[in-house]
Amino acid sequence: MRLIKSNPNINFKEKQKFFISISIFLCLISFILLITKGLNYGIDFSGGYSIIMEFQKNVQPEDIRKSLNSAGLTKIVVQAYDTEKKSEKSQYLIRIEKEGALSNEKVHEIDAKFKTVFADAYIGNIQYDDLVGNKFEVEFSKTTTVTLMQDTLSQMGLEVGNIALSGRGDKTSYTVVLKGIGDKVEKILRSSVDPTVTSLQTEYVGPQVGKKLREDSMFSIMWALAIILLYIAFRFDFYFSPGAVVALIHDVLITVGALILTNREVSM
Repeated sequence: MRLIKSNPNINFKEKQKFFISISIFLCLISFILLITKGLNYGIDFSGGYSIIMEFQKNVQPEDIRKSLNSAGLTKIVVQAYDTEKKSEKSQYLIRIEKEGALSNEKVHEIDAKFKTVFADAYIGNIQYDDLVGNKFEVEFSKTTTVTLMQDTLSQMGLEVGNIALSGRGDKTSYTVVLKGIGDKVEKILRSSVDPTVTSLQTEYVGPQVGKKLREDSMFSIMWALAIILLYIAFRFDFYFSPGAVVALIHDVLITVGALILTNREVSM
């Protein structure tokens, strides 16, 4: 049974206006989505943490993913890190979006709480770096009990890793380091996956690095289109070049629109 005739005669030209209209419509929708909603950038582009965890037994990535998802960490990527397994131990690279222990709102809460607890001894002037997310400096007019400071922060639901004293003239400055995302992930996995899991390394990829990756990717695309245009002009005919480049932009733009519409993550 032959599905296609041996000598088919299909008039593609007859339907060109219809299909051109559909292409223009899809390109416009994709462009509007790109401007208004934007792509769902992954951790490589938006910034986040890379954590290497070592398990003392064979663990499946799906177990790690389910455990972290149930704890409220949804935007994560789990990859096998130690591909050449020489023992029963297993290592995984967990990439997770920026999850700082602090926020600007939380810093204001700490400021208000310290004013109430420490009264005149508290000067304030909290120095907080939003990119780090788990460390701040605060000033007092005299030496303050570290235990009281730690208890106050614990009452606010913050786990303190370390409080260091550093004097600045007639003022007393404290650097408070809260337990970060690495400690949080380790605690979650210890309670649900492996009680002996350890965090080997935690690195932060800032949003500025992510921004540079996005810009480099866009420049790569522009250079690729320019080189394709020059190649077609040199190899075939200059009049074919713009059409080929427009066709490529058309395909990429509609694909980008589909990625935005389905909320698919764009990563490296």
